[in-house]
Amino acid sequence: MTNESPDLQDLLKRIRAGDEDAARELLENFEAHVRRVVRSRLPAIMRSKFDSMDFVQSVWGEFFPKLTRGDIDFDSPNKLARFLALVAQSKVTNEYRRRFSKRFNLQKEVAMDTALFYVPGKEGDPTPSQNLAASEQLEAIMARRPESHRKVVELRSQGFTFVEIAKTLRIDERTARRILHGIEQELGLKNAGERN
Repeated sequence: MTNESPDLQDLLKRIRAGDEDAARELLENFEAHVRRVVRSRLPAIMRSKFDSMDFVQSVWGEFFPKLTRGDIDFDSPNKLARFLALVAQSKVTNEYRRRFSKRFNLQKEVAMDTALFYVPGKEGDPTPSQNLAASEQLEAIMARRPESHRKVVELRSQGFTFVEIAKTLRIDERTARRILHGIEQELGLKNAGERN
């Protein structure tokens, strides 16, 4: 789709009028973008539990009713793409928070160190007892550290880069790396923090 607003405005008008072909055209133009955003934000700890298309469908499930009601409108494809990206990020983040609540905690199913600190070349999947031990070890480490360190770990587990973590927490990127590197060292991991 070009960046010219008349094309988009016509497409949105047709969708509001119930034109299914127009809805399909919009999906063809923007679905890959939404899927990329979901995949980039989906934490490793959630990948075994969710298909990225579940989130993509949820984005469209929110988008089309709002569009039909006239709650949202866009004058350029770039603005529509940004809106869809924000909705996708929100869907992933909200599900992550829900899953990590005390009521339903994925940490009990998968060790945080496996999710946060992937070590290339590590052989085999950890056993449930190793998962539990690693989770307990990480919790013990985090209990001794300030809340800001926990936030770095949480954002990293959500797939944020160190640059994004630094911007979000208003800290230096090197500080975020040092925090994570220190936690990795306490966990007995080497060079896991070298990834972006």
